[in-house]
Amino acid sequence: MSAAATSFLVPHSMRRLLFFLVLVVFLTATLIVERLDLFDLDTLQSHHQALLEGFEKDPVPAYLLFSVLLVFLVSFSIPGTLVCMLFAGSAFELTVAVGLVVLCRTLGGAVAFLGARYIARDWVEQRFGRSLRKLDAGVRKEGWMYLLILRLAPVLPDSVINPGMGLTVIGLGTFMVVSLLGMIPYVVLYALAGQQLGQLASAGDVVDLRWLVALSLVALAVLGSKKVWEQRLGRSSSP
Repeated sequence: MSAAATSFLVPHSMRRLLFFLVLVVFLTATLIVERLDLFDLDTLQSHHQALLEGFEKDPVPAYLLFSVLLVFLVSFSIPGTLVCMLFAGSAFELTVAVGLVVLCRTLGGAVAFLGARYIARDWVEQRFGRSLRKLDAGVRKEGWMYLLILRLAPVLPDSVINPGMGLTVIGLGTFMVVSLLGMIPYVVLYALAGQQLGQLASAGDVVDLRWLVALSLVALAVLGSKKVWEQRLGRSSSP
């Protein structure tokens, strides 16, 4: 079923109400985050030791709170996910940090995906119309490979990719699996940077041009492999 068709599964009046509630949550949370600098790097560095002590004292509630917070931020495209990834890298073992962040970002992305598909289709199209048309064209042409390339080469932010994919023909299961696998290199990068948290001047110091080029080359290699495979299949099937 197409994205356009699925939007009608929710009554129009209900979609408008849900969209209004989502918008209120987004604006309120964003305003609080910005005004209080809750997810600023300086704030994290200032309270880093206290946060670590809290995780050591009550690890289960702390892990649960961190996970819920990260899913919430990603779901509503609220700034703060980068600082959360840095903290995870500084507080947890690398494998735990990467696994937890990837899982939470995937779940949050699925919420944004479903929200765009069933609730906020009209608003998302108006706000990101040009980018969404490119996404849809890419998905129709390359399928899940296009999403994998977007995840490997962070050209577009999650705030565009997650809801944007909800308006394309891609299925939720495919979106979640490909997103989970594709974001691993980027999350590893931030988790490793989090281990040097005290030396960072800004969150932007994590991703420099060299890393972006490296991730882009990986994405191009994946695409190139797909093209070669398709050509070989075409030759083998030709008479």
